[in-house]
Amino acid sequence: IFAGMAAGIGMKVLVYDPFIKKEIVEAQGDGYREDMHDILREADVVSIHTPLTPQTKNMIGEAELRMMKKDGILINCARGGIVDEAALNKALDENWIHSAGTDVVVHEPIDPADPIFHHDNIVVTPHMAGQTREAASGVATLAAEGTVAVISGQKWDKVCNPKAYEHPRWNK
Repeated sequence: IFAGMAAGIGMKVLVYDPFIKKEIVEAQGDGYREDMHDILREADVVSIHTPLTPQTKNMIGEAELRMMKKDGILINCARGGIVDEAALNKALDENWIHSAGTDVVVHEPIDPADPIFHHDNIVVTPHMAGQTREAASGVATLAAEGTVAVISGQKWDKVCNPKAYEHPRWNK
């Protein structure tokens, strides 16, 4: 979705994702890089879209921030902990990058005394993507569909734990 929005405003999109094939990315008209560091060196804006796992924890640290362009912008709306916050503070203090934007931090809710707020070149917003009217409506609709299915004795295809259907109640 983000790549489509970026392309829609005329940005050249570069993608690094070890789980998506190069051919799929290129078929969408985007550029593919096999190394995240290439993206960091080339991109004017680096936007992070990855889950927080042991492999992605502090994935963007001091070395990675130093690779970015001096006028580069880092955006993290994925998860707190992917960007090393101490390194980001240092990068903003010492102008390794132009600016940053985030709606995620390691400790939420963020403490108003957090050093990140001492910078005038970062935008910090609440992590509320799931609170849009569309998201709330979608959740309510799914909950209603699931309730109706279960009450009707149907096996709902969106159940979180399909093993629940192994319970004797479903074998009547």
